[in-house]
Amino acid sequence: MDFKITDKRTLSLIGIKRSFNSDNSYEEIPKFWDELMKTDDWTNGVLKGKYGLCFEENGKNFSYMIADDYDSQKTYPKNYEKVELPANLYASFPCKGKIPEALQSINTKIWSDWVPNCKEYKLNGNYCLEVYLKPDYAEIIIPVIKI
Repeated sequence: MDFKITDKRTLSLIGIKRSFNSDNSYEEIPKFWDELMKTDDWTNGVLKGKYGLCFEENGKNFSYMIADDYDSQKTYPKNYEKVELPANLYASFPCKGKIPEALQSINTKIWSDWVPNCKEYKLNGNYCLEVYLKPDYAEIIIPVIKI
């Protein structure tokens, strides 16, 4: 599986968060994106959706945030939440092709193959970050530590 290890600085994100269940998240999260893209926040550029952030709540339940980089000079709507991701070592996995299918395929491989079988790195956090770079290219980034 294609990946690279990078060292990233602290990342401050701002966005809108919802809870999901892993049993139906591949269907429900794209609906969340579609719904958000129809709001005034999206059309007015308040939120552009550079990131998708997943962080575990418990078991099959997790939170998912559609987010951008936090700008301390901007005022955000009250329903927005700010999250800080610590500086860390990250494994970055490229996702090329139609989104969300390509992203979901790589995500499944990361959690079913790479994480349980990797001998050099282990998880170092309970979150995963999707970074949307182009319409047909994204990366999934997970925090790791060298074993």
